[in-house]
Amino acid sequence: MDPLSQLISERVMLARKDAGLSQEALAVKLGFKDRQSVSNIELRLRKVSKEELVKISGVLEKPLSFFTDPYTIAESNAFSYRANQAAQADLEEFERSTEKLISANRRFRGLLGIRNSPVQPELRSMSRQMPLDFATYQGETIAESLMLGAVPALKLRQAIEEKYGISILFVDAPDRISGAACRLADESVILINRNEPAHRRNFDLGHEFFHILTWGEMPPEKIDNENSNRSKVEKLADAFTAGLLMPRSVVVERWNARGDTSLLDWIHQNAQELVVSSEALYWRLINMKYLSADKLGRGEVLSTQPARASSAETLFDRQFVQNLRQVLDQGLMTVLKATHLLDCDIVDLKELFESYELPVPFNY
Repeated sequence: MDPLSQLISERVMLARKDAGLSQEALAVKLGFKDRQSVSNIELRLRKVSKEELVKISGVLEKPLSFFTDPYTIAESNAFSYRANQAAQADLEEFERSTEKLISANRRFRGLLGIRNSPVQPELRSMSRQMPLDFATYQGETIAESLMLGAVPALKLRQAIEEKYGISILFVDAPDRISGAACRLADESVILINRNEPAHRRNFDLGHEFFHILTWGEMPPEKIDNENSNRSKVEKLADAFTAGLLMPRSVVVERWNARGDTSLLDWIHQNAQELVVSSEALYWRLINMKYLSADKLGRGEVLSTQPARASSAETLFDRQFVQNLRQVLDQGLMTVLKATHLLDCDIVDLKELFESYELPVPFNY
């Protein structure tokens, strides 16, 4: 079966399930004799005619492009965004660009013959009923299993990509949107606002990593509104990230070496070394019973923290840009299509390759 027919078969099944229809029910609506015709389509044993596709599109209330465009994200409930309330106005546009980017990532791999695994990583021990300290313990356990070392933040990105097969892309996002997670049938993607400070990027990465691992058991809300009452799932994600970036063993070792350093200075210095915020380390100490809010207030921590130098992360990631370069170099995609998918112009595209010190695969 040709690639387009395979795509249509896959999208028919996704659209049918999204509509809540059984194969029998869809067969009746399409005027087929029995469910076997629908089953054969979904199993890629039977092609769909042009007339049938138009009818399927109408019955399942999806545009034709849903079934034929490989750059369309077909899965429903595939995205979760880490943003605040003020970001609502920006989210729709950001979601459109995000869908194009993730579709491009998926398509590049397909064009290059790189197979994605349908097996998704899962953290089955977690549920909404679990206490927050258990989520923290799970984060510590993963940090240990990944051998993240004395400063977990420095190795986390590479470990997630290599051990879990999750793509991590750094993007230009509106100020009020920190990151996003996308769980698809054959891959998972985490997007991080590359213009956030490093400590913020690290916490967002850990937070979205938790959502990818627990998507099946407790799918996140589409928007994690950080400025309002948050759900238990989002609180679990934060607790998990605290353990992941600040494992008990790491904090204890640093605490025992504190000496006569003042408490505030110790918090700020160690937060900077661990590449987390002073506030995150402050709450970690409180949850570990090493500190009480009566002894040191959050406001004092926030008001005394020193300014940190901040630089943006390089756009996207090396593997994504290498795949893009191969696709263009092999003539599998036009430069014009690439600029459309990445919301950029030809100069931006040239600078993207140069930022990774890769040869530009077109004349400029």
